[in-house]
Amino acid sequence: MGLGNCEVAVALLLFLSCSSSVYGDAGDTITTSQPIKDPEAIVSAGNKFKLGFFSPVNSTYRYVGIWYSNISVATPVLWVANRNNPINDSSGMMTISEDGNLVVLNGQGEVLWSSNVSIGFNQSTAQLTDDGNLVLKAGPNGNLVWQSFQQPTDTYLIKMRLSANARTGKKTLLMSWRSSSDPSVGNFSAGINPLGIPEFFMWYNGHPFWRSGPWCGQTFIGIPGMYTSVYLRGFTLQDEGDGTFTLSSIQDPAYRLTHVLTSHGKFTEQYWDYGKQGWENNLEVPSTECDIYGKCGPFGSCDAQNSPICRCLKGFVPENQDEWNKGIWTSGCVRMTSLQCDRIQNGSEVGKEDGFMKLEMRKVPTFAEYWSNASSSGQQCEDECLRNCSCVAYSYYNGFGCMAWTGNLIDIQKFSEGGTDLNIRLAYTELGDTITTSQPIKDPEAIESAGKMFQLGFFSPVNSRYRYVGIWYSNISASTPVLWVANRNNPINDSSGMMTISEDGNLVVLNGQGEVLWSSNVSIGFNLSTAQLTDDGNLVLKAGPNGNPVWQSFQQPTDTYLPKMRLSANARTGNKTLLMSWRSSSDPSVGNFSAGVNPLGIPEFFIWYNGHPFWRSGPWGGQNFTGKPGMSTSVYLSGFTPQDEGDGTFTLSSIQDPAFRLTYVLTSHGKLTEQYWDYGKGGWKYDWEAPSTECDIYGKCGPFGSCDAQNSPICTCLKGFDAKNLDEWNKGIWTSGCVRMTSLQCDGIHNGSEVRKEDRFMKLEMMKVPAFAEYWPYLSSEQECKDECLKNCSCVAYSYYNGFGCMAWTGNLIDIQQFSEGGTDLNIRLGYTEHVADNKRNMKVIISMSVIVGAIAIFICVFFSWKWMAAHRERKLTSEETLSFKTREAQETVFDGNLPENVREVKLEPLFKLQILETATNNFDISKKLGQGGFGAVYRGKLPDGQEIAVKRLSKTSGQGLEEFMNEVAVISKLQHRNLVRLLGCCVEGEEMMLVYEYMPNKSLDAFLFDSLRKGQLDWKRRFNIINGICRGLLYLHRDSRLRIIHRDLKPSNILLDHELNPKISDFGIARISGGNEVNTTRVVGTFGFMSPEYLMEGRFSEKSDVFSFGVLLLEIVSGRKNAHFYSDEHALSLIGFAWKLWNEGDIAALVDPAISDPCSQVEIFRCIHVALFCVQELAKDRPAVSTIISMLNSEIVDLPTPKKPAFVERQTSLGTEAITQSQKINSINNVTISDLKGR
Repeated sequence: MGLGNCEVAVALLLFLSCSSSVYGDAGDTITTSQPIKDPEAIVSAGNKFKLGFFSPVNSTYRYVGIWYSNISVATPVLWVANRNNPINDSSGMMTISEDGNLVVLNGQGEVLWSSNVSIGFNQSTAQLTDDGNLVLKAGPNGNLVWQSFQQPTDTYLIKMRLSANARTGKKTLLMSWRSSSDPSVGNFSAGINPLGIPEFFMWYNGHPFWRSGPWCGQTFIGIPGMYTSVYLRGFTLQDEGDGTFTLSSIQDPAYRLTHVLTSHGKFTEQYWDYGKQGWENNLEVPSTECDIYGKCGPFGSCDAQNSPICRCLKGFVPENQDEWNKGIWTSGCVRMTSLQCDRIQNGSEVGKEDGFMKLEMRKVPTFAEYWSNASSSGQQCEDECLRNCSCVAYSYYNGFGCMAWTGNLIDIQKFSEGGTDLNIRLAYTELGDTITTSQPIKDPEAIESAGKMFQLGFFSPVNSRYRYVGIWYSNISASTPVLWVANRNNPINDSSGMMTISEDGNLVVLNGQGEVLWSSNVSIGFNLSTAQLTDDGNLVLKAGPNGNPVWQSFQQPTDTYLPKMRLSANARTGNKTLLMSWRSSSDPSVGNFSAGVNPLGIPEFFIWYNGHPFWRSGPWGGQNFTGKPGMSTSVYLSGFTPQDEGDGTFTLSSIQDPAFRLTYVLTSHGKLTEQYWDYGKGGWKYDWEAPSTECDIYGKCGPFGSCDAQNSPICTCLKGFDAKNLDEWNKGIWTSGCVRMTSLQCDGIHNGSEVRKEDRFMKLEMMKVPAFAEYWPYLSSEQECKDECLKNCSCVAYSYYNGFGCMAWTGNLIDIQQFSEGGTDLNIRLGYTEHVADNKRNMKVIISMSVIVGAIAIFICVFFSWKWMAAHRERKLTSEETLSFKTREAQETVFDGNLPENVREVKLEPLFKLQILETATNNFDISKKLGQGGFGAVYRGKLPDGQEIAVKRLSKTSGQGLEEFMNEVAVISKLQHRNLVRLLGCCVEGEEMMLVYEYMPNKSLDAFLFDSLRKGQLDWKRRFNIINGICRGLLYLHRDSRLRIIHRDLKPSNILLDHELNPKISDFGIARISGGNEVNTTRVVGTFGFMSPEYLMEGRFSEKSDVFSFGVLLLEIVSGRKNAHFYSDEHALSLIGFAWKLWNEGDIAALVDPAISDPCSQVEIFRCIHVALFCVQELAKDRPAVSTIISMLNSEIVDLPTPKKPAFVERQTSLGTEAITQSQKINSINNVTISDLKGR
């Protein structure tokens, strides 16, 4: 906050001069027999507020006021009783008068202020509440007859209600102080203006001074910061139905949030910062000259970023040019060309129909009308305005509807962010951005977009006399590049060309003979079309009664990419939207180079030369293209994002503002250049280009060759490879590449030669990884990625990119490059002997270690042989029985000693034959593998009847084994719910033990939530549906099923998603059945970061343990962040701690995943975060039950209490030592041990 604003804030802080001596024992109530006398005070029951006597700064007068209690620094006075009648000395008193009113008296007993209501009872009491409201109650039932909230002074408090009635004109207003030392009524007032669509107004001596813009259901659209302010978003405006509109806040009074109307005419939002122990100012209006009401008069628009700040709207001129030139803009502007309706009334030529000019990011004019009958679409709103001769502008606001204006348009303002689109009605002659059948453009005419950003017209390239129709930037003094060309392959020979709408509705370019040289060439179905040039640089063809877009230049780009353009490619159909270079600088016809998205494997951006790869960006890594090192630091490049559309299509788009004038041009020489307009220097600047070195050329060093521009020669074979053609290689012809010297282990097996030891990997750092990477999303760590590649004979390399996941390659590795910065690690698979050759120098060490290792290996082999034989005998015995719990020991393990009668013996039908499952999974082929867990691998299969299944196969090396297998059967075989995964059967034959489930085509929640390419499919509506589904599943487990079940391992990877993205809780391997009471265990299992403190530290678990896990899961769903990532980050906070920190700072919006940051859903999102913080409370008794959580999430419980500090606020990086110590302590008491702390 600036110094000037600080002075205003200081003026608001009124230092209380009442005595610091002990106040009377009045509590929170004033009665006839219990008044308060100066300097006494009363305090609200919760010690939140005080009411007493004070003197403003630089004043000796005494007043009765209310302020915050228990704050160490100076606190503002929030309400003043006798503001217009001060007490001259310290003889004042507040009491109840004989007629029952609350009064302030001076020493002479004169009434200086009164609540002044007709009570009908002489026995009244006044009470100060914990909301800061002074209420007067009367009668035997203590009915409320008056309250200070109905007569505020200059401060709005939470739970106060400001109302205004459009019929009677009555308003509840804030009234500023006269000055910082005089609380009497000042010049400024503020409240609701109910005329038209309600707005919040400030008045100066009754005249409009500032306004908020109309209320749109969620926010006031004239306050851009309302989207990002946690506090401002807490407001709601209610139509009471009798002409009254009421503004209220849904914030918790514990926030100590106030909105103050200062004596200088500033409306400020300030709150108490509990961390800093001081007052913070969050918002202040008006903050610029343009905020002052009507600064630029009727039909004028104000932009604080411009000089001068006021301009007439397009189609209007100043009413008084002399005043306008002097900076006196209040007289405003007048229309230059009358509208069609006016021309009809005047009897002049009717002419063409009016149109609209769109102005973006605007504070719309005052006194908007709401047209509910035209609120279903923007087109309906436009049509209705066009039919109404009085309508001069309209705005369609998504989620709210149609707003329209008649008469003068006053108080229009241009924002740099926020606001909404405003469409100004203009005569057709003023519309310079449209082409119609009757309004073509002829050489050398041009049209200009509404905001004067782009022009479309005729041009000739350098050193050429041919004429083309193109688009370029408008209003730039230097030479500007042509961004799009229509008739690029068919030039016009002279200046007779024309662009118009043809009879079939297409946009066409004609020569002087009427021949069609270019056409949009779409099947429209309507012969009435219009083409409009937008402020994004897009030429859009609209047709039909609703003006639907049927074609746009952004779908057929030439050589230039603009912000808001979308380049797409479909891996199934092969269709691509490509940039196509010019033939030369003087010839815009299609050249040799093209560029776009290659959707094969992980999407990359490619340049092709006559259809052959020429340069590529490297695969998309979730935040950037990994093969473009500068992308991490470039402001512009980092604005890109590719989107998986779900039908095989990947779309590359930019989130940059078109006002940046940023372009990417594919030159005729095959360079992709980034250039932008430098507003300061008034010229074009070039930021980067690719390819920039020889190594950038695709496949420069051939297969298995690596290119390093810093070396000479630039190409070398990877370690373990030799040049395929040594003669060519020595001549600098490297494209034939390299071949492997020693075959891999798999190749040896296939060739029938001696089977060697297992292959190894060689790590290369800071690399541009090869082309055509495969993405393995089911692998969550680098070790898993490595192991999976090693098990797959086709895998020749892998790379694990943090924040994205596992990439793998099969076949030849092409276009590898060594960077000096950026890139990522690439791990090349090599035969074992390649590693041995490297280590010959250390042969003595190897021999010595071999002896030691050999001895250990023999010991291990003997030990495991003994273990295997014992396990084999046990498995053989098990396989001969039906699947049941025959022994009391196994039953007590599953049910923690509380075995219900109805599950004395658990059997599962049907039992699948091993042969059927082998056929269904193609003998458990690696290509069928869906994932890996502690139990074993999961495979996808298809039964003979066509049903798809998921087969969970117990690993022979699983540490969980038979116990977890039986546990899952015992638990899930008794359950049936739409939000629980369904167990179809099992298989027990010999050593094989398998569970068969219904197949979930969308895998698990984490595959979407933490994948930058797929998370966009989880909008807030879907995420909230998933949250509710998980709750319903948990409620069934805890309360509604025949058995009371505690899951113990609730996390995103255990939430499966069906084809409609409905959630199903899975993996009941460590679930336990309880009688509804807390259970103690000696074996703590689960996933680190999701276990409750009492379970992790003491081995105690209950339903509230699942609630804790759900709270962490809920934070992950809302934030899109992995809890595990916080345990590897530098800062000292866990995800829970991070959420708690933002909650206390009032910046909870910073936690929300940008993919779901829809302003219309933010109240619901914030409520979910609120509930999540309840779920992760330190003590189990403070956490809500699942049934309560469901009511909270769905607003059945409206007012949520403030959560306490949750558990594990600081990250548990020291848990490795602390948990062990704690475990040892517990072990000595309860014999509890912590095991199976599964990673994610």
